[in-house]
Amino acid sequence: MEEIPFEQLIQKSLELPAEKKIYFNGHVVQSSVTDFVIVLLHNNQPIAHLTTSHIIAKSLGNAIIGVLEAFEKDTQYEIPTLDEMKSRISESKKKP
Repeated sequence: MEEIPFEQLIQKSLELPAEKKIYFNGHVVQSSVTDFVIVLLHNNQPIAHLTTSHIIAKSLGNAIIGVLEAFEKDTQYEIPTLDEMKSRISESKKKP
């Protein structure tokens, strides 16, 4: 099976129906002996359950890290993680 070029994949994804386009602002991940599970959250409520192999999960993680590192380098801005933001907010609430 021939690979579809990246740009074509992005274009095809933009043409998907609305119910196939998912916005999420949280996640839960879990690994078992055989699979890797990702639960996507919107406002702390589950909206999608993804199951994949460990190989695909690691490839996805590496791809996301690569894109984020390039973005941070290009913008000279380090994107904080959700845990870092929660900690910052918690610390700011402690200040008078």
